[in-house]
Amino acid sequence: MRPMVAALCLLLPFTQLVQFHLIGTLFLHDLLAPLILGGMLLARREALSLQPLYTFLVLIALWFAGQFVTDLVRGTPPSDYLRGWSMIVLMGINVVMLWLVSEGQLRPLALYLGATGIAYAAKPYVIPDRLISTDPWKFGVGVGVVLLVAVGSIFMPSRKGIIRYLPMALLLLIAGFSLWRTAAYKKYLFQATGDVSIFLGGRPESLVSLQAIWDSPILGHGSWAQDMHYVQLLFFKMQELGIGDNSFQVYVNNFGGLIPSHSHLLGAWVNAGVLGALFWVWVLWLALTSLYRAISIDTHARTLYTTVALLVLWDVMFSPFGAEARTIKAAQICILIAANYHVKRILSASSSKRKISYQR
Repeated sequence: MRPMVAALCLLLPFTQLVQFHLIGTLFLHDLLAPLILGGMLLARREALSLQPLYTFLVLIALWFAGQFVTDLVRGTPPSDYLRGWSMIVLMGINVVMLWLVSEGQLRPLALYLGATGIAYAAKPYVIPDRLISTDPWKFGVGVGVVLLVAVGSIFMPSRKGIIRYLPMALLLLIAGFSLWRTAAYKKYLFQATGDVSIFLGGRPESLVSLQAIWDSPILGHGSWAQDMHYVQLLFFKMQELGIGDNSFQVYVNNFGGLIPSHSHLLGAWVNAGVLGALFWVWVLWLALTSLYRAISIDTHARTLYTTVALLVLWDVMFSPFGAEARTIKAAQICILIAANYHVKRILSASSSKRKISYQR
């Protein structure tokens, strides 16, 4: 790994801690990434192969097209569609920039992800937020620690004997701590009291976002789609299920007029229509294939591949696509694409050896 690449992958994630408001919430990272990508293209770094990103580029272009057409048809206000369009564009820029900087190699990608983990862990204290302050572990520290442990497995000096299982053991301990700590346990008790599954109790917005998708499955509702009807629908459904707050004003304070959604997949489908959903369905497939292949072979990167795949699977299904997601998800997608190519090469080499052995 070249020193300049290592320095960039180590320092760039911390620019996410410099936040300002221009078109929605932006980070210094959002300004630097296009400049870095532009500089690389001007320096003719475009000669580097982008073939592994072709599917990503086609699908994110379709996502953008779906959002663009939806906003034109729906008459979305400029203040909203500029945020929706910039979110998709910045996501694409981050992936291409990071892939070119790392040249698709695992170690610089892992270094970037590890630095992102530190930035995530620091964010609740550097950029205080009312929601984050209620549970710093859930909204930053926990994810940061998980990423650091997973990345650490790549840079361990020795992977022999029982020590090779240390990162996975630590991750299991962290998962156990997250499950049984007081806040998580109280949330479980709250979710379990209603006539609804634990998953829907924790993500009740899915009840409403699915209805919004059913109402307009092809064309979305627009960037930052607002419709008070769906906020009211969430309130009534939660009252029927016996969960949530009894005051409708609480829901208005939480959502404003935004259509409730708590999922990368469902949120993109609500906002951009089926083309937005198509992108995240592909990401799900990418995570599942990476997980299967990582488990199928013995590789030193198994812990990292498995952890990233599981985090992506969870986020795509059960987490909103917030401002930070366009950077951390870019790194995770790059790692999953690299994982698929890495494992394919291992399997191909193994198959070639077997053929030679059979010929003999």
